[in-house]
Amino acid sequence: MFQNTQTIENSYINNDFYPKIANINEHNIFGKTYTTNNAESITGSMGNSLNESLYLNMRATFWIKAFSESQTSSEFKKFDCDSDRKHQLVALLNSSLFFFHWTCVSDCWHITAKDLKTFKVPQELFRSKQLITLAKNLENELERTKVAVYTKQTTHEYKHRLCKPVIDEIDDILAKFYRLTNDECNYVKNYNSRYRESKGVSNESH
Repeated sequence: MFQNTQTIENSYINNDFYPKIANINEHNIFGKTYTTNNAESITGSMGNSLNESLYLNMRATFWIKAFSESQTSSEFKKFDCDSDRKHQLVALLNSSLFFFHWTCVSDCWHITAKDLKTFKVPQELFRSKQLITLAKNLENELERTKVAVYTKQTTHEYKHRLCKPVIDEIDDILAKFYRLTNDECNYVKNYNSRYRESKGVSNESH
C-alpha cells in the first residue's frame, strides 16, 4: 500500500491552518486562489460604499450557500458590500472553486473569517457581467427547486445539487480570472461530486 501511495510537498503552510492538499492538481489550484496577484481577500473585496448586502450561510457541508436577499434561517450572516460587486460575490461564494478552497482550509463545517480572508479575488472579476447574470440565474433556480421543511432553523431547504449546471457555468467563468487550465477547471467542477450530488461512493480518486 505504501509503495503505491503518492505524496506531494505542501508549499502553503500558514500559522493559522495547514491546507489539506492531496495531489499536484489541488496544490496548483489552491495556489491560484491563495496567492493570486492583483487580488484582495473576499472580505477585503466587499467595496467602500457598502450600500448593499449579501447573506452567507456560515455552516456548510457539501455546498456553500450565498444569496443577494435576506434569508429566514438564523444560520445566515449579513455582509455589507457595494451594489456593483454584490452579485459577483454571490456567484463566487456559491462556486465549486470557493467550496474547494474552503475544504482545504476549514473544519469542513463552519465558515470563518479565516476562510474568507485566505481566498483571493482578482479585481477584474468585478467587471464581469456574465457573473451577474449567472448569480441571478442561480438564485432563480434555487427558488424554483427549494423544498419546504419548517424546522426550528428554517422554513425551507435549498437544493444546490439540482442547480449544479448553473454553478458549473460560474466556475467556467471564474477559471478565466484564476488562470485555471482546462484540467484544473474540470477537477474543480467534479471535486467530491459523488458526495455533493448524492451519487454514492466511487472509486474515483481526487
